[in-house]
Amino acid sequence: MRLGALVLLGLAVTAMAFLQSVPMPTVSAHGPTVTVIPFQATGYKYKVVAWGAESGFQQPAYNDASFSTGNAAFGTTFGCAFNTNGSVKTTWPPNTDLLLRKQFTLPPGAHSLRVQGTVDNDATVYINGQLIGSVQSGFCLTSNIDFTAPDSLLIAGTNLLAIRGHDYGGATYLDVQVSVHVDATAPTITASAKKADGSTYIAGTWTNQSVTVAFTCTDSGSGVASVTDPITVSTEGVTSSVSGPHQDRQDLACPHRELQPQSPVATQPQAAGRHRRTQRQRLPFRDCGDGVDLGDQQRARRRVGRR
Repeated sequence: MRLGALVLLGLAVTAMAFLQSVPMPTVSAHGPTVTVIPFQATGYKYKVVAWGAESGFQQPAYNDASFSTGNAAFGTTFGCAFNTNGSVKTTWPPNTDLLLRKQFTLPPGAHSLRVQGTVDNDATVYINGQLIGSVQSGFCLTSNIDFTAPDSLLIAGTNLLAIRGHDYGGATYLDVQVSVHVDATAPTITASAKKADGSTYIAGTWTNQSVTVAFTCTDSGSGVASVTDPITVSTEGVTSSVSGPHQDRQDLACPHRELQPQSPVATQPQAAGRHRRTQRQRLPFRDCGDGVDLGDQQRARRRVGRR
């Protein structure tokens, strides 16, 4: 910028929605729990096989055309308290393996997936073809399946649950539910500006230096996915706003906080070679979680001059 040039800079922070790339990053367990496969779910692909048969069935690309479609729970209607006609929907013969496959959909940013349930006798559980846990539970032990999948295995979109149930004889039973945490908290975003000499720039004032705007985004839910790099303004004239897209891992965006100058309302002649404009500006502040009501407005008058 030439020495003596003047810039009026208004700061605007704008949060935009985005599509999270996959696989999803590891984050802490925040947000409400959502059940994506309930107990007694319908629409499983299943197959009864000999012990250890059909290795690789857990892979997403596995051809399950020979599988039947059935509803949970799977088992016999005798042997344990949960082996009843009311709970068991599909027969699983004793002394066999039961192969289960079921697809489910996750939104961007879903995390901390948990598989819980009961098996008689053993179960090996996979998410998207990867082992997340196995249990040898013996006879009639309830709630013996309880595994959490690493977030790195989860996909925004279609995922696959696969289970091999193994029975030693007598009664059989298998049913699970799958739940995840989903981020429901929008991110909070702020902006700050500094002049070339390192001093703080105040929005709506004149300067003859370039101004660098830096953005900060915080998110207490799924975490911050990306933050806009600092933007330097060095062109001569009036810069109405600088925007920085920010988003979290759950495709949530904070409403915008922006300063939008309106058109000048008056121009008054000054001493030779100079003039002064009076400019009205409207500041509709919209914030996420810091107490400012959506739509709150305040008016400010700025007097700006140019040599």
